[in-house]
Amino acid sequence: MRKDRLLAIMTGALAIGAWIPLFCTPILPFADMPNNAGLASLIIPTGFGHGVAAFHYKVQWQPLPYWSAYALMALFSSIGGILFSCKAITALLVVLLPLATMRLMVALGRNPRLGLWAFILSYEHNLYGGWVTYLLGMSLTLIAIAWMLEARTLKDALWVFPLSLLIGLTHIQAVWLLMAASVALTVCGRPFLRRVWLHGVASSGCLIVVTPWLLRQFAPEGGAPSAPLSSMVFEWITPSVKAASFFKFTLDNITTQGGARFAAFAFAVVLFGPLLISRLPHVQDEVEQRGASSVLLVVMLGLYVLLPMSFSGPIVHWYTYPRYATFVLIALLLIPRPRLDGRYALALIPGIVTAVGMDWAVARHFSDLAVRSAPFVQIIKAVKPNSTILPLQFDQSDPSLPPIEVYSQFGAYVAGQARGYEPNMFDTGSNPLVYRHERDLPNPGWSAPGAFSMEKHGRYFDYILVQGKSYDPVHPGVRTASGHTARLLVEAGRWRLYKVEK
Repeated sequence: MRKDRLLAIMTGALAIGAWIPLFCTPILPFADMPNNAGLASLIIPTGFGHGVAAFHYKVQWQPLPYWSAYALMALFSSIGGILFSCKAITALLVVLLPLATMRLMVALGRNPRLGLWAFILSYEHNLYGGWVTYLLGMSLTLIAIAWMLEARTLKDALWVFPLSLLIGLTHIQAVWLLMAASVALTVCGRPFLRRVWLHGVASSGCLIVVTPWLLRQFAPEGGAPSAPLSSMVFEWITPSVKAASFFKFTLDNITTQGGARFAAFAFAVVLFGPLLISRLPHVQDEVEQRGASSVLLVVMLGLYVLLPMSFSGPIVHWYTYPRYATFVLIALLLIPRPRLDGRYALALIPGIVTAVGMDWAVARHFSDLAVRSAPFVQIIKAVKPNSTILPLQFDQSDPSLPPIEVYSQFGAYVAGQARGYEPNMFDTGSNPLVYRHERDLPNPGWSAPGAFSMEKHGRYFDYILVQGKSYDPVHPGVRTASGHTARLLVEAGRWRLYKVEK
């Protein structure tokens, strides 16, 4: 990039454009972001044995496939709070994906200028899902594949090993891509046995993390054997449904009329643009691994087409194949090898303009959502540090994102900022932070807020957070048999925050 001034300037400009939406709302509308950020924010106080967090949670210090992103968010949260953490990790991801695409293009002998089009995909389906660990892992995997393709000696392959190790600490689906690509790309280089050896060394770092983690899935704590592999249950989806859902799993994230139409246009640009731009004069393919870009497209498409939606048993994974849809589009950008210097650089304009347009559409979407979500900042600020919070979340969706329960985890923002406890965050053995269940406080569960009772549940917490005022089951001022009552502390937007007193 240092040798290509146009590429450097346009990358900087598009990065700034991708960051603008982050200033349009205090709270990002990404479904699983609250729980991810909340758990990450509690790692440091829990690890140091501080307060309520250390009493109710424990840190799993062993290598796990989610550590790297959680460690980053923990650091960001310690610097600027939980909402800053969410924006900081997002700012990194929306730029890292295009940069990783450009780096892979260089390894494939493609002009990295076409990687500017990857900025169209910055705000894609996985980001709206809040799956920051997945996106970080996949972007790192694109870089690892680039380094692996360029490896000519054992020393080169060993340079990839630490990155492979980091990918193992980031997300299991990124490991799948790295392993599949490592095997498939051996057919593209000569001599074949040397490529097998180099790819094996380069990608083996992730196995140091994943292998013991997998063994723990089959031998849970206490040493009792888990269910056998034969008990695995898979949810298979037909190819026709997968094809029909491809837009949904990439850029179909904005339901406002103008934004939805532009997202559909952007999808068409990324899907068909590589075919059109391939009509330009070609650059000679001089890389050693000829056909590698086509192999990567087959790998990405294979992961999307062949994997199930979910599977359960001794190993559980949900929403599996849809997460690869965006990376099928990334792989399409790797296929053309057009000239993009001189006047041919004008061919980049449609994709660059589309990327700017997507940033504009996302910024408008975030601004619209902020009207309804921004009042929650008052709730976050009102809760004292080292507190326990019981979220009762009835109203979970937003008009601008009806398919996504964007408000379903907002209690995690409060707990993360207060370095406190709330009972409804993610609770899986793969997370760096897990609950000490022997110290759980009585609660109705995240799926049954209507079963709330002040006597059975509310009196054990410092605060009660109600989301959806028309369903509010709390009766302020009424004392329980144990002498506890709830005082309305803050009412903001769709939320009410009660202070439990005795």
